[in-house]
Amino acid sequence: MKEKVALIGAGDLGVLLAHHFAAKPDRYEVVGAFDDFQEKGSRVRGLDILGGVNDIRQSSERKLFSSLVMAIGYRHLAFRAGLYLRLVEMGLSFARYVHPHAYVDRGADLAPGSIVFPGCTIDHRCRIGPNSLLNTGCVLAHDVMLDGHTFFGPGVKSAGFVRIGAYSFIGVGTVIIDNIELGERCQTAGGAVVTKSFGDNLLLAGVPAQIKRKLDSVEDDEPDLFRSHA
Repeated sequence: MKEKVALIGAGDLGVLLAHHFAAKPDRYEVVGAFDDFQEKGSRVRGLDILGGVNDIRQSSERKLFSSLVMAIGYRHLAFRAGLYLRLVEMGLSFARYVHPHAYVDRGADLAPGSIVFPGCTIDHRCRIGPNSLLNTGCVLAHDVMLDGHTFFGPGVKSAGFVRIGAYSFIGVGTVIIDNIELGERCQTAGGAVVTKSFGDNLLLAGVPAQIKRKLDSVEDDEPDLFRSHA
């Protein structure tokens, strides 16, 4: 029986996720998207708009979907984490998805809400926390741990025994050597090479990576998205 999934967000990431879910037509059916910025009942870029965030719970009760997929991007990590947690508290489920052209070792553990794009490799004893996304071509060696609500850009490579704190964004092409720990809400610039551990709320850049600046614990520029649901 197909798993009926509903996206949260009908923007670029939502369209891309719908495309990737279509690679497993016998397993998943994307029934539409919830988006406060689109008209309920309309069709946007191939996605049926099921309503806004306020409509999610009622739609679940009506059995319109069986699981949700977070399609809000890396620029809004705090918001996507908060929304995920509120919906889980309501008893709603999030899908796990691994593209058929990705490899996940049977000894790895993927929490609900984990999304793995094509070309990724996730090795033995890796643990991917909830509501995390690994973009195209990421490579995680053994014993890598993502604490959750974390977003990897394309082509990130991590050696073994690495831990990434929650609410972090690892930029495109970042390389992390072995036995490194990054704190919560860390970000790396594209092409950074991380050769030592760092604490919380830092933007890292360069080769080797250094602290570019301190980040606030919650994004200053977080837009007032879905304000009626705060």
